[in-house]
Amino acid sequence: MSEKRQITLFESQKRNYPNTQELKKHFIVSIKTAEELYSNLDEQTGVAVLSVDEDFDYHGFCDAIPNMHGIFFCVIAPRELFFRYINMQVFDKVTCVLPDDCDIDTMVAAVNKTIETAKNKSIEKNMNELVEKQMKHALMGEMLSSITHQLRQPINAISAEMIRLKISGFLGEVDSDFLNTLMDNVSIQTQKMSKTISEFLNYFSPATRKEHFMLYELGEEIRLIYKEILNRLGICLETDIPSSIELYGSKSSLIEIIVNFISNAKDAYESGNQLAEKKIIIFKAEDMGHFISISVRDFAGGVAEEHLDKVLSAYFTTKDSEKGTGLGLYISKKIIESEFAGSISAQNSDNGFLVSINIPKINSRITI
Repeated sequence: MSEKRQITLFESQKRNYPNTQELKKHFIVSIKTAEELYSNLDEQTGVAVLSVDEDFDYHGFCDAIPNMHGIFFCVIAPRELFFRYINMQVFDKVTCVLPDDCDIDTMVAAVNKTIETAKNKSIEKNMNELVEKQMKHALMGEMLSSITHQLRQPINAISAEMIRLKISGFLGEVDSDFLNTLMDNVSIQTQKMSKTISEFLNYFSPATRKEHFMLYELGEEIRLIYKEILNRLGICLETDIPSSIELYGSKSSLIEIIVNFISNAKDAYESGNQLAEKKIIIFKAEDMGHFISISVRDFAGGVAEEHLDKVLSAYFTTKDSEKGTGLGLYISKKIIESEFAGSISAQNSDNGFLVSINIPKINSRITI
């Protein structure tokens, strides 16, 4: 006999699920009230049977589902409410909706299906986290190279000021005005260094805290990250981002995605494509009405047509093995779908490659 599996039964205070005792014959059942469902949303995990009635807060539940990351539901509704609750299956956290007078065998099969879905989603989540870490590690060397170059300039400037102080002191030309000017210059350079370090710490931070942030400011942070690298290669990064677009989500995750897009464009120019008349990368955002469009475009020749339908797949790359992991666009797609409820697409355009993100207005807004 197989070991019983653990589930949680959330019941209405006015209407208990009629087959609770039968359910206990097949599963280890922990019973809670429907109101307890909303406490500690982030800590809710496992598989749940949700028994609803006419007083259940349908809209409140629909609003809360996106924040329930670790729990999957089989919803049981009275026959007269069944067709209302059947719409809940649009949420990936709701695997099935059944009338509360269905037979126990159907109910057990539905709960087992929910358990298997939860297990498969957990495996998929662990795999996604693993490949996301691999992608971040692949970009780390390039980012460390960039921060080295960005810190070298203010360090050299401070060194020059110290040499100037030594020479002026030897010549007896040091006075209070000289010292004040020198200290101001040193202070400016140390602030630049501090800002650079903060930006990179934010980029490598493992936190995925959701917040409201301005897309224009994110673009300026990315410009700082890539300024030195692109300048050395003669590549111009152009940004066209309205200052009014505000997004909601993990800012560090979106930075990671855009940085990956720009890195791919840079690598395309570095691959030796002599057809590119202009080495330009365009980072653009537009308000499209129902959604915000974010895109990164290059003019480095594009991708072979036979590869276009594979570029968003895991472990597919057109780069040399030492440069490409085949994870960047795949992980970007997963993050945009899971954290921003958006979509991503890729295509050749104007002798180059264009990758676009669409984020629905529910996760963005326009400020005036």
